Amino acid sequence: MNLLNMKNKIFVTGTMFSRNNGPANFAMNLYNHSNSFDNIQFLTDDAPEELQNIIYCNYKTHLILKNIGMILKSFDFFLKLRLTKSNLVIWNFNIHSFFSIMFLKERKHIVFVNDSFSLNAIPKFNYNSVRSIVFRFFEKKCVKKSFKVITNSAILAKMISKEYEVDIEKISVLHKGINFDEINYFKNSYDICFENPIKVCFVKSDYKTGGLFDLCSSLELLVNFRFELDVIGPLELPSLYLNFDNIKINLHGKLDKKNVYKIVSKSDFFCVPSEREAFGQANIEAMYIKTPVVLLPTNYQLQLHNPDYVYFSHGISNLELSKTILNLIQSQAKIRKEKSELAHKIISRKYSFKQTIIDFKNIIND
Repeated sequence: MNLLNMKNKIFVTGTMFSRNNGPANFAMNLYNHSNSFDNIQFLTDDAPEELQNIIYCNYKTHLILKNIGMILKSFDFFLKLRLTKSNLVIWNFNIHSFFSIMFLKERKHIVFVNDSFSLNAIPKFNYNSVRSIVFRFFEKKCVKKSFKVITNSAILAKMISKEYEVDIEKISVLHKGINFDEINYFKNSYDICFENPIKVCFVKSDYKTGGLFDLCSSLELLVNFRFELDVIGPLELPSLYLNFDNIKINLHGKLDKKNVYKIVSKSDFFCVPSEREAFGQANIEAMYIKTPVVLLPTNYQLQLHNPDYVYFSHGISNLELSKTILNLIQSQAKIRKEKSELAHKIISRKYSFKQTIIDFKNIIND
């Protein structure tokens, strides 16, 4: 059967096999559960061509101008998508949908808005600000012209409705749950030996957005303790991260999921103190692994979790974060264990990818 002539649903994703971020993980989980859906295929430039159920986008227009490659990639997807006869197109990253939404108007387009970076763009005279403003322009166009919008937070849904002037009824909230079947490492000891460095884990490729410097600055305030910080995601760090006297950083770069889970399970606690994390898959994976998790009390995280099973700092300052970490490491091992086991139970129930499949099917079939 010719894949390009099937009338079906097509899920378009720019990251899938080579990345380990939220959208890529969602795409891979969806691909692994594709037998749960009727006539769904995957259009990507990030997969081996020989795999089943995948339409490979081999156009490279986006490489011509690297700085606007993300926008030009939408043209590559348009060129491939126009050859299909799909009736519904689901975009894992909304800017990639621009040309297709503009010119393939007979299709129904559903776009994801995965974060608030474009929504919060502020005009300034620097490259990152200009880039964000340009992205905001294209994101707004895609959102307004789409059939539906999917986002991962009710807070983001309200922001999208207000900033991009779209009906809130057009926006669906979908938590991109975790495929727990892939996780087989769990924390089993909650004793902390203060004679050795306290083991901390941080997982985020964009370490600046993840708040790595704030984490280090908070740990630095705890002068009576030594820390060993496993940083997973970034390939390199500026030299300023070597200047914390009581912190030894182990930079792991990108790791496969198995090794990430193994390191998380061996950590005394997990912390990605991001002020802009709408969902936080790494946080949720750590909770499922039963490792204590420290969070900033942002509106996003307070909506998802509660202090019964995670450690919320009382504020977003480094001082408040350090106080929370101190409270965690000085509490009884029994308390840490009970809280972490409760986290595992709640996360298992609320954020399983099995529930995500049900919710996703309801959205795209409505």
